[in-house]
Amino acid sequence: MIDVASALEYLHHGHGYSEQVVHCDVKPNKILLDDDVVAHVADFGITRLLGGGDSMTQIMTLATIGYMAPGDVYSFGIVMMETFTKRKPTDEMFVGEMNLKKWIENSLFPYAAIVEAVDGDLLGTEEDHDILMFSEFEFAGKLNPTFVEGEFKLPLSSIRAYLKEPITPRFVHVGSAGVTRPDRPGLDLSKQPPAVRLNKELDFILTFKLKGEDLIWESGIPYTIVRPCALTEELAGADLIFDEGDNITGKISREKVAQICVAALESPYASGKTFEVKSVVPFSEPFTVDRQNPSPEKDYNVYFKTLKDGITGKEILEQDPVPV
Repeated sequence: MIDVASALEYLHHGHGYSEQVVHCDVKPNKILLDDDVVAHVADFGITRLLGGGDSMTQIMTLATIGYMAPGDVYSFGIVMMETFTKRKPTDEMFVGEMNLKKWIENSLFPYAAIVEAVDGDLLGTEEDHDILMFSEFEFAGKLNPTFVEGEFKLPLSSIRAYLKEPITPRFVHVGSAGVTRPDRPGLDLSKQPPAVRLNKELDFILTFKLKGEDLIWESGIPYTIVRPCALTEELAGADLIFDEGDNITGKISREKVAQICVAALESPYASGKTFEVKSVVPFSEPFTVDRQNPSPEKDYNVYFKTLKDGITGKEILEQDPVPV
């Protein structure tokens, strides 16, 4: 907005011109940003030079409704209000004598009202947001006699994330089926996949994957953890089995796992879920796709809705030995 104000000041106060230049149609779509995000006032199609014979009334009849009267400075003010409220002066909420300018005026007092007028993406209400403010007194030695130079520290008691409902996952983690099994009591390792049997020889790869999942569970970020069984290069299309508790073995195509991840990002039913997934086709049988009659797209919400929160397979580690 400073760039736009500087441009108007340049036009209005000469700087090489003997007459005042009036843009006559200042509004958002006349303001362009360059590659350095510097604003430029554009489109001087109805611009006028104010000489002795011109009047502001004649000129402003050419401008855009909502921005026109009584001149460029007024129009700039309307653009400022639109920027901070995300409300156009032609918004359907402004009827009769109510307009954007009057709406802002009415919102100046009390304080709570102006907070409601400001675009929520810039500043939310006190009820929804922790507003952290720093005073000049904290940093200016001339104003604060107790000011001492030193390392700047910002103590925080908490950090909150505010998400709109319905909450969908912000993070999808692809792990592995079997991450909780290497240390599971009573487990017959001879019937487990190689990664489970050889976890120690593989530098405890599943153990570290499980620690990664621990961090995600503790983060507070809306997540989905997908634990596919053995990955294959087969085409997607086979029916699936979703399970929780880290008990299943089998195979699933990489393509299908990717589709599940994309679907999870858009589904509130997938938020906070940890699950294993495999194809219904046995590991020893190849899966082929009829390209002339491909399988219909799956609605993954059907699977996500059956899942429960908090089932990870780790709970078995704290119980009596249970065969898998």
